[in-house]
Amino acid sequence: MTKIATKKTTKEETPEELLMRVSGEVASKYFIPGYEQSDLVQEFYILGMEVMSKYNPDKGRLENFLRVSL
Repeated sequence: MTKIATKKTTKEETPEELLMRVSGEVASKYFIPGYEQSDLVQEFYILGMEVMSKYNPDKGRLENFLRVSL
């Protein structure tokens, strides 16, 4: 598994760990009646997995791409 350095933290994260962190941060900004916070995190994680195939490292950092895409 490839580890990547991220701006917000000094530790290296795998793309899956980064996606889980970003999904949680993005989900915390939304409230949808009938959904629990963990449901939103899971939905954003699934969306993130779908868009990661379109990521081009030459165009920028993965974290930025995920935040814009989600």
